[in-house]
Amino acid sequence: MRCLLSPLVCTLALVGCAGSGIDPANTGSDVPLDQPSFPTGMALHTTERALVVVSSNYDLRYNTGALLVADLDKVAAMLADAPDPDIAVVDDAYDSAVLFPSFGNRPVITDDGGHMLTAIREDNLLAEVLIDAAGGSLDLSCGVDAEPGQAAPLCGQTPYAAALPGNDPFDLVLYEQTPTLISGVAALLRSPDLVFFFLRPERTGDDRIRLFRKTVGDDIIGTRAAVGLPGDRPLVLASADRIRLSSTRTAALIYWFDPAAGDDTVIRRFDLYAETGAESARALAASPDGDALFVLTRAPDAVVRLDLVRDGNDLDISLGGVGPSCREPIAARTIRQTNARGEVVDRLLVTCFSSDTVMALDPYTLSVTDQVADFGRGPYDIVVDDAGPTPVVYVSNFLDNSVSVLDLVDDEGEVRLAPKGRIGLPAPPPEDGR
Repeated sequence: MRCLLSPLVCTLALVGCAGSGIDPANTGSDVPLDQPSFPTGMALHTTERALVVVSSNYDLRYNTGALLVADLDKVAAMLADAPDPDIAVVDDAYDSAVLFPSFGNRPVITDDGGHMLTAIREDNLLAEVLIDAAGGSLDLSCGVDAEPGQAAPLCGQTPYAAALPGNDPFDLVLYEQTPTLISGVAALLRSPDLVFFFLRPERTGDDRIRLFRKTVGDDIIGTRAAVGLPGDRPLVLASADRIRLSSTRTAALIYWFDPAAGDDTVIRRFDLYAETGAESARALAASPDGDALFVLTRAPDAVVRLDLVRDGNDLDISLGGVGPSCREPIAARTIRQTNARGEVVDRLLVTCFSSDTVMALDPYTLSVTDQVADFGRGPYDIVVDDAGPTPVVYVSNFLDNSVSVLDLVDDEGEVRLAPKGRIGLPAPPPEDGR
């Protein structure tokens, strides 16, 4: 099996596969559409109460992966009065799906809710899925019908997909959205390039998605994360690993650019390794006000705050602080909530794959305020939902095929993480023998 994540993740996934009774003879069966297989990225729909979960089919047990849609109103209703979060499971939340190439990562959904784009790591694809929200539920499609014997259409095909000129696409950022043009950038884990993409929804031929490649730098191994910074003209910030001179080890780098500049795009750099000693920069999250960037680093595992001062289409970046992290931080989100006393509370949420932990940190001091541990194996992605009856967090658990649901505000009205239940019954751990 190809190692698409860190060596530790691959080791854990292989152990999990061997211990959960996967028989190579079963390879080629249909992927389930009522629960994900090795869930990776997630996205909240922008207008409807729905959560899209990427079923990555990481162990290639099935013919394909899938995109699954969970009904969040159903989830909220079933978990509202659950007495014990450890056994509170919504096992029929997924009510819509399409088949999808394996190794899909984090999807992004347009502001109007009509299009979803996802990077396919193994096949180096950018894949589009159309979303119809008529009637209050999401109907996913991609211009093809299900083949005989298929439970859903198989997406990821031309013209609703494009082969990227680079290896291992990971993060996607949309920076322009109009009725006739959707523009974004794809970060590549194993390429010194960025790929700009331009999707024209009215076109149905091979020119529906156009691509443009720009090299970040000859010393760049790959870009691990990207995030948009809002403004009159949006900026994109990204984290990359570069080759250290006279060394076989890597060094963490932050770079940023104005994507709307096109051919005149200028890449500007901040040497994170020189400031912190970090060899690798992973996930990124911007503060709600856009005045700070949070970086999850490896070697060492840490959370870094960078203070941002915007000057037109440029930035002044300075080190704001470095805080502790649980083992192998992999995703981050910022939140802003109001507690029972009417006070506005900001938090940085971090998932840590190896320690099965979701942490909450004060974004100013980078001190840990609270955490939830061992409520899902291999927590991967995290999204925040404050549009429901109560604000909650969803966490995809890569190693047990479930999605954890965590309250953001506890019974006393304090902004504090607390387990609420799960979407999908978690798979047993490898040592269970089942």
